[in-house]
Amino acid sequence: MAELLTAEVLAAALGLLTVVATGVGAWYRARYGEAAEQGDLIMASARRVWDVVKALGAGQPKAAPYLEKGEMIIAAMEKGWNDSKVRTPEMEDYYGELLKLAAEVGTVLAE
Repeated sequence: MAELLTAEVLAAALGLLTVVATGVGAWYRARYGEAAEQGDLIMASARRVWDVVKALGAGQPKAAPYLEKGEMIIAAMEKGWNDSKVRTPEMEDYYGELLKLAAEVGTVLAE
């Protein structure tokens, strides 16, 4: 099993995850307007994406700084969401940063 999880496979998986998460987020926003307005969907998507990234980067020293930054982004998103319970442009910016960070983790793991 370990032979299958090479750095290139992990990088490809994180890249694919980023594409899928973006598509799913757009589909959810179109389908569930009220929940999207409240920020529920973007928060749920961000948490799920980051859980997968953390699982793939766990135990990899090269990924540690990126994982810490991702945790700070998630914490900032959750704080803003808990304060307002409304989706804000900042949440979308944070979500975009989180997806970029996921791709960077994939690149770092591929090196």
